[in-house]
Amino acid sequence: MLFTEIKYRLLRSRSRTLLLILVAALLCGSMALYLGNIRQSQAALETMGESVPVTARIVSEDGTRSSGLMILNKYYDAFCEAGVREIRVTATAAAALDEALQKENEEAGEFMGGDLQIVGVNCLEAFPMKKVTYHYLNDESADCLKGKEAKCLLDGVYAKDHEIELGDQIETPIYLYIPDVGYQQISDHPVTVAGIYTNEKEEESPVTMLLPVAWMRAEAETAGLKFFSYDSCFALVSEPLHLNAFKEKMGEAGFVEPSEGAEFSNVGDALSIEDKLFIKAVGEIEENLAAYRTFLIPFFVLVIGLITLVTFLTLRSSRRDMAIAISLGRSRGGVAVSHFFGVFLSDLLGCVIALPVMVLAAGLPMLTALLICGLFLLCAALGAGLALCSLLHFDAMALLTKVD
Repeated sequence: MLFTEIKYRLLRSRSRTLLLILVAALLCGSMALYLGNIRQSQAALETMGESVPVTARIVSEDGTRSSGLMILNKYYDAFCEAGVREIRVTATAAAALDEALQKENEEAGEFMGGDLQIVGVNCLEAFPMKKVTYHYLNDESADCLKGKEAKCLLDGVYAKDHEIELGDQIETPIYLYIPDVGYQQISDHPVTVAGIYTNEKEEESPVTMLLPVAWMRAEAETAGLKFFSYDSCFALVSEPLHLNAFKEKMGEAGFVEPSEGAEFSNVGDALSIEDKLFIKAVGEIEENLAAYRTFLIPFFVLVIGLITLVTFLTLRSSRRDMAIAISLGRSRGGVAVSHFFGVFLSDLLGCVIALPVMVLAAGLPMLTALLICGLFLLCAALGAGLALCSLLHFDAMALLTKVD
């Protein structure tokens, strides 16, 4: 009985049903556009750290130097544990492979200099060299610089001059350079040549060897020495949306803000954070989100109001049919239910039409599109209910006997 009545409501006036379907599709699409903008703004906010990264760099207290520093272990460790990623750190060292230089250093009683200019790194990006080609031993790669094994990358010209090949071992004491102090021996462990690099012009590079900085530190600590001379450190903040918490944590670790009035020093105990562009971009997105959220409830009220108005206007011509059914003994609830489901099914068909547009044209995920359709149908049900309450508020006999 109910199914027959609903079918009758839908097919009796096809133009009215079509109008309800088109209005539903339009309103559902409008809701998708509004809620989709909120979702896109939130997604942009969450991924802002990738598109507009916040960089953090350890510098001197006066802010003039970001390399050639003396960064103590406690600062470096606190920095790494504070929520940063893509850390790039370097340390300067040297060694003397040439026998004549070794003899001079022995006679002087201290390391005066050598022919191996060494930079300790944790990745190639920490010390970028332009137009350089790398050749590795077997399964080795640049990842060897991330570990604590005695492996190195050697300049190709130096390797050729000293007849050193991939897989060979270099045996010579390695000295860490400490600003204002000098050189300190940290290891005499043999180092395996895991890779050789050559530049485009096949000229000797300013840096002869790249070593894993983690290995250098481990060697120094094994020998009972203090490794406190990282000379540069750079990273990206992992969670820039919590930038204030990051800065507070860095302050607790002893870092200060760079100050132009500070005295010149080689100690890296200040932190330079490039966040102006990020803060500006986040501020703009948050303003948009705030505006969308402010008008979210009024928007839903507007949608419900439009659905109520459209339903009222399209069903107004059916009031006489409603009155006849009621006068014949049909309850108002039964009349309301049949008309309600007729309107609701029209709204559902409108969602079916709008769904592929939301997914294919607007690029919304299927789950999000279905959720929006669900919210629209909830608003549609409320609007249809309000319209029917208004339409059924009449005296059946008075309406039937009314003369137009």
